[in-house]
Amino acid sequence: MFGVAGDGLEKTLGPIFLKGTLCATPRLLLLLLNTASDREEHKEVVSKLCFQLAVDLFDGVEMIDIVLDEKEHNYGISKGFGIAMIVLACISFVLTLWPMAENDPKITPKRCTAIARIVIEMVIVNSVFLIIRLVIVFKYKKDESIFIAKNIIAIILSILEICDIRTSDDYI
Repeated sequence: MFGVAGDGLEKTLGPIFLKGTLCATPRLLLLLLNTASDREEHKEVVSKLCFQLAVDLFDGVEMIDIVLDEKEHNYGISKGFGIAMIVLACISFVLTLWPMAENDPKITPKRCTAIARIVIEMVIVNSVFLIIRLVIVFKYKKDESIFIAKNIIAIILSILEICDIRTSDDYI
């Protein structure tokens, strides 16, 4: 999908258009979360979600950007590896919705559900993205150091969050 749409959009509107469109997604999420009618009631949750979700969306967009950059610079990334990167980025976009669904103030969250979400995000998104980026850096010589650092930080924060959840009284 991105290969076909990307080629068509880049030819008619320029190479930056598709990347700019993808980068609009985190901004729209921030706008949505900050203009909700019950924002003041859930100020702490909204501020936590805004940061975490926006950074995760940018992470997925950057993963897709690597594939789009391949067309311009020809780093040697195979088509199959590029498709896998896009599929994983799309999975990460879907997983980004999970924390929003989990933070319903009327329901006490379950400890096992919260831990499962964090482990799935840590393994499927941050660990896999970290491995992919390390391959991109060492095998294809493309600099991805900022998002490598982001993935390492996210893994560490996930481990700390699991420890906090295990000892917290806020979960059943």
